[in-house]
Amino acid sequence: MAVEGVGTLIGAALTSRLTSRFGTARTLIAAGFVSVAGALVIPLGSGWQGFAAFAVGNVVFAAGVVVLSVVTRTYRQLAGPPELLSRVMATVRFVSCGAIPVGGLVAGVIAGMLGARATLMIFVVAAVCVPLVLLASPIRHLRDLTDHQWSEETAGTHDVSIT
Repeated sequence: MAVEGVGTLIGAALTSRLTSRFGTARTLIAAGFVSVAGALVIPLGSGWQGFAAFAVGNVVFAAGVVVLSVVTRTYRQLAGPPELLSRVMATVRFVSCGAIPVGGLVAGVIAGMLGARATLMIFVVAAVCVPLVLLASPIRHLRDLTDHQWSEETAGTHDVSIT
């Protein structure tokens, strides 16, 4: 599990270069697919091959997730109204950190019923949803997340102009 840290360092080191070259929206979609590729490798093999697959899959998955996290959190900070920024970020942290023990509990129950490999395959199916949702959204037409033209309908009552 410690190799996951290697993936997070790789993702953090590459994020600025990737977003500069390809744009934040395109990088977000690509990172979603990278995460899926890592998730697909995790349940492969058994014995030493299984350990290697788990380690490599975790590195790739973690790198993709860190890129996703950095890009989305940066965008939230840019787009969020300054007076609500602390609340927005606290809510995101609460929800994301709160999901970890719930996900662990659900995964443990599923693994108890179906086994570890089947549970990891369910995880792969869930991971596939991330880039598919991004592709189904207006993000697929953007280079950068800040290119989105906000209307009063989508932005609510707050001015979300980004300069």
